[in-house]
Amino acid sequence: MIKRVGWWTLFIVSLFIAWRLAGVLMDFALLGISIVMLVVCWYRPYKAKK
Repeated sequence: MIKRVGWWTLFIVSLFIAWRLAGVLMDFALLGISIVMLVVCWYRPYKAKK
């Protein structure tokens, strides 16, 4: 019984950590995509003028 509870706590903790890491990675990905879009939108008008 104790072993099963330990397994469940380990599973839940690892799942929580993985979820937190995935959230951080998604935040970084969204930040990177938004920065790239801003840079592209910033440089495109200058290229269009030339």
